[in-house]
Amino acid sequence: MTNVIELRPHHGLCVRFFEGKGYSSEFTKHMAGVIEGLRDDTIVKIAGGNDCICSKCPNLKGHVCESEEHVMSFDGRVLCAIGLKTGDEITYGEFQKRIQEEIFDKNLFRSICGDCGWAGLCHG
Repeated sequence: MTNVIELRPHHGLCVRFFEGKGYSSEFTKHMAGVIEGLRDDTIVKIAGGNDCICSKCPNLKGHVCESEEHVMSFDGRVLCAIGLKTGDEITYGEFQKRIQEEIFDKNLFRSICGDCGWAGLCHG
């Protein structure tokens, strides 16, 4: 059976640079576990809001992210760059290939995630 995971578009970038740092120890441990489970053939369903990584984020209040508007801007810029839309399903390998080719190879990382508080950890 193929594994399916919902991911926010910008989390496709976050998982590439994750160093075990995060909002809380619970969040960090959870994100490391999610990343550990990702394989090239994992099916990624593009989330239009909170995803499995968000579930342990201390910024999630009920079902709403305290930074939803800001985070949605990251998601929108990623989707625009890689040619996907909310609800699309793609293998994790293809998702990462598109991110590499359409964001990193074209030097768009800073324009997409430059105003993220975690951008200093990323080496895009």
